[in-house]
Formats: sequence, C-alpha cells, structure tokens
Amino acid sequence: MLASITPPDVERYVTRWLTRKRGVHPHTLAAYQNAADRWIIPTLGPEPIATVKRAAVRAAVESWDLEPGSVRAALPPLAGAFDDAIEDELRLDNPCRGLHQRIFGQLARWTPPIDRAFREPELTRFFRAAPDVCPDLVDYWLLLHRSGIRPGEGLAARWDLVDLELGKLRILQTYSQGDLGPPKWGSARWVDLSVDLVRALEERATRVRGSPWLFPSPRLRGRPYSYTCIRQQFHAICDAADLSDRGFTPHSLRHTFCTWLSEEDGIPIRYLQDAMGHRELSTTEVYMRGARVPNRGYVNALDRRMRRPPLAMVVHRRAARS
Repeated sequence: MLASITPPDVERYVTRWLTRKRGVHPHTLAAYQNAADRWIIPTLGPEPIATVKRAAVRAAVESWDLEPGSVRAALPPLAGAFDDAIEDELRLDNPCRGLHQRIFGQLARWTPPIDRAFREPELTRFFRAAPDVCPDLVDYWLLLHRSGIRPGEGLAARWDLVDLELGKLRILQTYSQGDLGPPKWGSARWVDLSVDLVRALEERATRVRGSPWLFPSPRLRGRPYSYTCIRQQFHAICDAADLSDRGFTPHSLRHTFCTWLSEEDGIPIRYLQDAMGHRELSTTEVYMRGARVPNRGYVNALDRRMRRPPLAMVVHRRAARS
C-alpha cells in the first residue's frame, strides 16, 4: 500500500522563498521574515499551495488589519511563494497579483512626494508641539528635516562623524531593528548641516555626554533610540499638533527636505541626489529637474523658510521654563 503524500503547503513555499532570496538588504530580509512569522504563516500556512483560492488569500490579508503600506511590504514573501509554485507547475496563477490594489483601491496608488511633505504651517505646528511631547528628540526631527537623511541614518549618527566647524555629517551606517548596517544602496556620503542645525547640535553636545551617539536612548543603555520609539513619539507629536489625518511618518521630514529644496531656484539635481543618497537620478527627478555643486547655502534655505526656526522655539521655551 502506497503511503499518502502530503501536498506542499504555503508555509513550506514561503520558507523556501525566504531561504533562497538573495540580493536584498539584511533589514529587508528580516522584515520579510517578520511578515511571514506574524501574518502569512498563521493565516495561510497550512493551506495547500496548489489549490488555495484568491478569495482565501484576500480574506487572510484583510484579517491582518494593516495599513496599505504595511500590506504592500508584507506581500512579497507570499507572492514569491506562489511564483515558485508556478515554476514548479503546481498552479497556473498567482492570487497575490493585483490584490493590494483590489483591497485598497485608490489608497494603494503611489503617492507623489509632494503630498508626503509637510507644508510650512504644518511643520511649524509640528515643531511647536515636539518639545512638549519629547524634548530630547527635537534635535532629531530637526536633523531629518535640515539634512534629508533617512530616519535610521539619523539614529546611527555618531559624534565622531560630525564636523560642526564645517557643517558636515558623514553617513556610514543605519540603525534598524536593534542592529547597525550599511545605509540603503550602500550610500555612504557626506551631508551638509544648515546653520540652525549646527547651533542645535552644538547646544546638544553640551548636554549629551558619555555616549558616542547623537541620540542615545535613556532606556537602552549604550544604544540609540529604537525606530519603534521614534515612530511612537512622532505620531504623538502629530496628534498634539492636529496632523494625524495627513498620514505623516518620520520619513515625511526627509520628503519635506527634498521637496522644499527642489522649490528653491538654482538647486542642482546632483546636489539633491547626493544629499538624499539616491542610487538612481530618476528617483530624484520625481522632485525636480537639472549638476552637483557643493554649497552649504542650499540647506540654509530651509532655515529661511521657517519664520521661527525650531531651535529658537526650543530656546525660548527653555528660557520661559527656567
């Protein structure tokens, strides 16, 4: 009597896809593994990969109760598993294809960077609310907005990589999920620091001692703030500033940097590309069109756009409290 053969299930194919996946950043792979462990395998893992229906996949994805962007980030392992099943001639279709658009409709469409950026009154409200929520992180938000670096790059910033005299910061690492790694696309680079930002960091250097990090966590001894903490504080500030309906994230400060500078006359697109760490020029062209000329005056334009720079507001509040 022949032993029955158990048909391969979704969990097996997702695990195989993750094992074979190459050419992605370690943090991206970790995010895929997290999505598989938290959502994909618990809801679809036992289902036979060859016969699971699109309706079942959609019901599972909807049960995750995630935001559109989080679903988009979680789907690749599942879509990759179905692609592998097609290659193995177990099925003819991939039930994940187009699923995100069907579930979220208009919300699933790409949002232009200009819509992800703060407007000037909104950013003013954000920085006015920030000191009341978490005073220690005001300089961090200022760093993201005035230099255009990624949130993880800001968390990994160290004092030995800052040249306050020249107004420069060397980006060599990013901090994510408790680990240090190379920046996205390996984009190690120097970024310019505006005058207001340098003043804020000079004042911060007198307060933060005994740590190599610009933004050491008071709870995680010897380590920077976690991104989870940063995100929670950011959303608390947005709530306090009545900005929750705009869907901002810490990354929005980076979008604001690039969007605002692209509106200044004479900014070479190569300057923006280098500052943002974009691998492809076409990514930067989304914001503007034009050749790299080092000029710290460009980032100073952001200082001029704020009628009351965040640094001045923080100093004013500290003086009032004392």
